[in-house]
Amino acid sequence: MATGSIERLPSGKYRAVVYAGLDPLTRTRSYLKGPAHQRRTDAVADLDGLRAEALNGAGHTRAGFAAVLERYLQTAIVAAPTLVDYRRRVNRVIGPVLGHIPIGRIDVPLLEEFEVKLLRCSLACDGEGDGDRSEHVCRPLSASGVRRHMAVVSGALSMAVRYKWIGHNPARDLKPLRVERDERVAPTAEQVAQAVTRAFELELAFGIFLWLTAVTGAHRGEILKLRFRDVQLLTVPPRLALGPAYMVLEGKPTFTAGKRRRTRYVALDEFTAYLLTRYRILRIQAVGGHRFSEDEFLFPGLRGETRGRPRNPDAVTHAVARLGGEIGLHLTPTLIRHYNATELLASGLNVATVAARTGHADGGATLLRVYAHTTAASDVKAAEIAALAIKTPQIAALDPRRLDPVPADIQPYPRGTRLKHLAKLPPYKLVADDIHTAINAGTLQPGDPLPPIKDLAHWYGHSVATVHRAIALLAAEHLLDVRTGHRTRVAPGRGPTTGTAP
Repeated sequence: MATGSIERLPSGKYRAVVYAGLDPLTRTRSYLKGPAHQRRTDAVADLDGLRAEALNGAGHTRAGFAAVLERYLQTAIVAAPTLVDYRRRVNRVIGPVLGHIPIGRIDVPLLEEFEVKLLRCSLACDGEGDGDRSEHVCRPLSASGVRRHMAVVSGALSMAVRYKWIGHNPARDLKPLRVERDERVAPTAEQVAQAVTRAFELELAFGIFLWLTAVTGAHRGEILKLRFRDVQLLTVPPRLALGPAYMVLEGKPTFTAGKRRRTRYVALDEFTAYLLTRYRILRIQAVGGHRFSEDEFLFPGLRGETRGRPRNPDAVTHAVARLGGEIGLHLTPTLIRHYNATELLASGLNVATVAARTGHADGGATLLRVYAHTTAASDVKAAEIAALAIKTPQIAALDPRRLDPVPADIQPYPRGTRLKHLAKLPPYKLVADDIHTAINAGTLQPGDPLPPIKDLAHWYGHSVATVHRAIALLAAEHLLDVRTGHRTRVAPGRGPTTGTAP
């Protein structure tokens, strides 16, 4: 129970003093003191009120906000990258500006003033260059950046409320700042294909990394942490086992569980499986068969640490940015993930499948969590679509199993002898018949591009409009996939059949 006494001040006045216990942060005795009075009886009357405040927890700590922030960082249950970000914000801005203020004096006007300073300067300075900041140039912080700083402040104040160091969290009374949406423009398939092709020219491992990012939509840390045992090529379909993501925090390699906190599997298309098989063979040749292990990283550190740690994620991001600069494009691994999601959604895949491949826990809506399900067939289709869109001739040349079709594959003899019942058909139907026959015979496989229209027109001796009409006829039969800005390809699922030509 709180005890109290009346102390006599040097001025001759009287003041009530109540012992409130040990300060939980400074470990010193804490006292509540009333106002000074001329008469002792008035000071005695203050004792009951001060005892009630002490019993309710008021004044249990008089420490500065810096001590509260430090306790919050020690007890916060957040992911390791988030904790590093919190500590960086505290050490750089929040601590120097608010750390010296007693916790009980943190109120709404003070926090609003702190927000205004951040909107003017990322360091929340007063605009006066002094000391180490004499050459400091103020740069405004975005509204989203201010909200991230205030999230740390609010978390620390909420902890203080739970511990009964203060009675209310003033950060909850602040008016939320309006955050302008950051419109990120995803690169097109042609731009990603150009970047991937350039990456293969620079280094095989770099090309494989960029290819996997574009095909799977996985985080850079998920791909960099891959070991050869995580590439499951013998399963049906082939797949990657994506588990903890790799990152470097404060100079130390760290593997984080991520939001899903479990291994997720992403299907691979045949060409990607072939690339990874060839890459595995080259890695075995590079390190020697007797030294190779399935525990080796696909992308070891630049110093050849095959089992120590993978490449630094930040270094890879900088390499992608430099590559984008070479081709005149702003590019990051995150933007390539955006390409993957955009391409898959544009192809008509359900949102649940795309969310599962990109690693989002719930797809962004309760409806997707409860009613939508990802099927193996749609997962395989996603792998084929993402790989097919960026499979340029330079990359396709790496696959010896299939060459880009030429007009001679469709009709060996231009204007050659045909069946009598087809001899009187219009020219566009004759071209359509040859393409359909090539699909039925397996010469053109699902996903294969057709030869360029100009080449077909020259080979057959017809006009370009005639070939366009033949393609439109087959597209209406769902045999060809025609998209503006892309090569015309055989529709997925159209393999060798015994059907008749149109």
